Amino acid sequence: MKKIVKNFSEDFERVELFREDLEKIESKLQELSPTEFHIELFDHQYDSFEEVNEVNKSIDTLSIKTYSPTVTLDFTTYVTSLCVIGEYYENNSVRGVIASIVEILNKRKRKVLNILYPLSLTIKASTYIMLTIFLISCSLFFSIDFSRFFLKSLITVLAVILGSYVLLLFLGKRWIPFSVLHLCYKENKPNFFKRKKDEIILLILGAFIGGIITYVTTLIISTKP
Repeated sequence: MKKIVKNFSEDFERVELFREDLEKIESKLQELSPTEFHIELFDHQYDSFEEVNEVNKSIDTLSIKTYSPTVTLDFTTYVTSLCVIGEYYENNSVRGVIASIVEILNKRKRKVLNILYPLSLTIKASTYIMLTIFLISCSLFFSIDFSRFFLKSLITVLAVILGSYVLLLFLGKRWIPFSVLHLCYKENKPNFFKRKKDEIILLILGAFIGGIITYVTTLIISTKP
């Protein structure tokens, strides 16, 4: 009888890591004294995070690989996966290091986003359903002032949809369901208002102009004989 040796493989929900987290993962893997250690990033291969100089960038794709033991940690847009060849995973030292990496990844899960994003999809779908029901209802009730009712309601619904997309665009990748890897240390990351200064100005300006257009349009409709 021979024991079947299976590979270790685990997928994680979307994570947000900073440079100190990535360096900690590297340090843990180096404890295993691998024959090779590689970081694949931007179509380049590095031997250490010390060689990575793009400290002001945030990315969503990265691969860390070691050989002897063979460990692969892949960060992709929608999933983070950790894999260890079975024959190496039988070693207790390897198991301990992998457990530490799993702990780091679990601590950095984007928990709020993983809850809110499905909710946002539900709200978006509900908005489209409401718009469809509204258009059908309008076609059935011609006894009311159809043109005025239709136009005012349509403007309201479209404003909600447009506002939702503008908000998502403004918030950027941080609120999109991606894994985010910051190549800077957490303490050096610019705060929200510094990073989004231009977007905030444009958002306020757009909201102001949109409000004026909506008000003028509503005023024209309400005074229409």
